[in-house]
Amino acid sequence: MRFERRTLGRTDLVVSPLGIGGGYGIDDSSIEWAFEHGINCFFWAPWVPTYRSMERCLKRLFPGHRDEIVIATAPYSWLFPGSIERAAKKHLRRLQIDCIDLFLLGWVMRESQERAVGELVRIKEKGLVRFIGFSGHKRSIILRVAQRWPVFDVLMVRYNASHRSTENEIFSHLDKKDPQGIVAFNALKHGAMLKRPRGWPKSRPIPTARQCYRFVLSHPSVDLCLSGPSRLEHVKELVMTIEEGPMSPDELSFMREFGDARES
Repeated sequence: MRFERRTLGRTDLVVSPLGIGGGYGIDDSSIEWAFEHGINCFFWAPWVPTYRSMERCLKRLFPGHRDEIVIATAPYSWLFPGSIERAAKKHLRRLQIDCIDLFLLGWVMRESQERAVGELVRIKEKGLVRFIGFSGHKRSIILRVAQRWPVFDVLMVRYNASHRSTENEIFSHLDKKDPQGIVAFNALKHGAMLKRPRGWPKSRPIPTARQCYRFVLSHPSVDLCLSGPSRLEHVKELVMTIEEGPMSPDELSFMREFGDARES
């Protein structure tokens, strides 16, 4: 049973299980192929040169397909007053659209964010963005920020078979009736999940990228997993991942065992 499109938490954004980021310089035609084959969520960063081909492709697609595409973006320099709204307006001008679907604070490192949260809420009220969220690497900080500021619609968290503490430290604390959307990233652990760890028997297989993404998507708390393909071959693998669907108990057990070996 394939992974179906899903609603991103408490938002009304309907997203493909896998989204694409342009950090590895994927070309225009590969992004267009991904969209034509069902991937509709794209993470875009205007200040990074490798995202320029994604920008060109999205501008071509928006006129006839804007309602079908979910665009997510984030400012990473937002510590100064007014910087969040300025970033949002700059992103809108670059993409030539009226509203960003998901706007995230990048790299949140501490709990106290009164000014930033206030600015986010205001740009949402102005209609510059539809939904707001944040990303971070420290699980304890992510949970505290999410609990202190329930206005966040989406949490972007690191999760893979080797970093399963996220399950108990974040996923288990989500509001069951009105959960914030979960966007997972780092499914391959920067490629480490595709390498044989010390002590792992040579007679035993190591996971494929497809298996790593399927593991993440098999968790019921994950709405969307971001990927970083660099060529069309990778995008085709993503589509096959979606078509394969959730992992079986035996497959999940293998991934957890490998994840533990990778972590040690």
